[in-house]
Amino acid sequence: MSEQVCIKVVDPEQKERRVWAIRGQNLREALVLTGLDPGGTCGGRGTCGKCKVRIENAAYPMGVEERGRLLPEEIRAGERLACFLEVQEPMTVRVDYSESIRGLKVKPRMAGAVRESARYVEARRVFIEGLDKQNPVPIFDRLKQALPGFILKIPPDNINELAAHDRQGRPTMELYALIFEGREVRSLSRSNDSAFGIALDLGSTSLQASMVDLVRGEVLAVSSQTNLQRVMGEDVISRVSYCLENPEGLDNLHRILINGINSMIDELAEEAGVSQNDIFAFSVVGNPVMMHFLLRFNVSGFGSVPYYGLFYSDYLTTAAALGLKANPEASVFLLPQVGGFVGSDTVAGLLCIPALNDLRFLYIDIGTNGEVVAGNRGQLWAASAAAGPAFEGGSISQGMRAVAGAIDRVQIVEGVLSFHVLGQASPRGICGSGIIDLVGSLLEAEYLDHKGQFTPLAGQRVSIRPGPRGPELVLTPQSCPEIVFSQEDLRQVQLAKSAVRTAADILMERAGLTAKGLDAVFLAGTFGSYIDPEQAVRIGLLPAVKPGIIRNLGNAAAEGAVKALVSPANQEEAKNIARRIKYNELAGQ
Repeated sequence: MSEQVCIKVVDPEQKERRVWAIRGQNLREALVLTGLDPGGTCGGRGTCGKCKVRIENAAYPMGVEERGRLLPEEIRAGERLACFLEVQEPMTVRVDYSESIRGLKVKPRMAGAVRESARYVEARRVFIEGLDKQNPVPIFDRLKQALPGFILKIPPDNINELAAHDRQGRPTMELYALIFEGREVRSLSRSNDSAFGIALDLGSTSLQASMVDLVRGEVLAVSSQTNLQRVMGEDVISRVSYCLENPEGLDNLHRILINGINSMIDELAEEAGVSQNDIFAFSVVGNPVMMHFLLRFNVSGFGSVPYYGLFYSDYLTTAAALGLKANPEASVFLLPQVGGFVGSDTVAGLLCIPALNDLRFLYIDIGTNGEVVAGNRGQLWAASAAAGPAFEGGSISQGMRAVAGAIDRVQIVEGVLSFHVLGQASPRGICGSGIIDLVGSLLEAEYLDHKGQFTPLAGQRVSIRPGPRGPELVLTPQSCPEIVFSQEDLRQVQLAKSAVRTAADILMERAGLTAKGLDAVFLAGTFGSYIDPEQAVRIGLLPAVKPGIIRNLGNAAAEGAVKALVSPANQEEAKNIARRIKYNELAGQ
């Protein structure tokens, strides 16, 4: 163990408090790490001259730089700057709260406004008094003395573990405290352990979980899987219907979701080498129906217009209440929602846009339940677009998800159709990005007219034949498994495209925006990352903007969930964003 030095702190009322430091440690740092704020505005860099204290019992020579930051009368009074001093031997530090000298104040380290860079959890080294043979003080009371101003939420097992190491005659015990949001101590250990959290993005089609080191703000591992609720319904509306028609429906969907989350937790914990008991926090984003399934809240309000739930604001519960594999006291923070089917995943996505209040933009998350946001320099309008499953391969005769065997890219060069297949496998179907490429290429080659019908030219250049769903285009050559794209498939694309584009047009009108006046179009979600911007504009999915302003954000909802998990400031910003969004119900438009 490092060599420890005792510091006696005396306040103006002559009350004493003993704290412990490592020999050679900076005095200001030693005071701050024990929950004391010596003042100053430069973060201990020695430039502001405000962390003034008086030292007794030791001679600490003053250098030129320190002397230059103190007034002559302060030097004569024995004032020193804590940031210039090293702890080499036991000392007495006197503080003075007079108007001319700012003294030491006891407060949590994050007191005051929380900066965006502030972490949700801080690992802090503390020293507690040893067990006195003559006058033994209970260990919990000594912990409270060592951590004044903090709320101690330490589990009984943790107290028992510490008590097992408490020995009479030992002057101090060195511990590491995990401090949450600057005020709650939830764990104390003998080693410099970290705390972990999980950011959850609960989508209708897929689930994603990120394991995060809460002290360092680092993502350690990511897991994703299909949302097995889809076996009860491809979209949230069909799942709501399942709940309304079956007495056990809500319980079943809740259980499926929790099992899926817990399986991801198992995978993440194993990959990151983390004990599930060290998972102390969750952040959760998703559409409102998914949030209700997570909490096992009644979803009947989503069964008919006007669509509404039991809550839209942020919501806090515990892992134990939901049956999640984590520390039983782990907090579960659900980011705020907007309204209707626009949820916290949209809020989390907006949290990832830099200079949000300075832009004129569209934000579009294309999925079964698509969301659209129009922003005009700080003012926000949002709506959901029931695009259906077409862009995820559903409702398309040979549509599929973007896995091995899916056609994900299509082009027509000099009249010849070619394509790319994921995973170097034989083609088994076509996924969303391939569908948009295909329709855009057919339009550009004039193989489709403005109504979405195959033209006579198409019949001359590519293989068009009658089929059970109308005329159909044969995509693959005879050497490959047959993949076709029919007239009915085109109609499904038109329906999905029209839902998204209509929402965008209505919101742009209400926001006073035009396509030419937009600074950016943000495409969110995994699917958005693979869309060809030019083809999306060509088929009318996006307004007629220059492709150069279209930006793929990737899974912005998952990224926003991580940002909220590691920073209380980001949680507050998410609440602020949600409050400013004007929700628009389009069902009556």
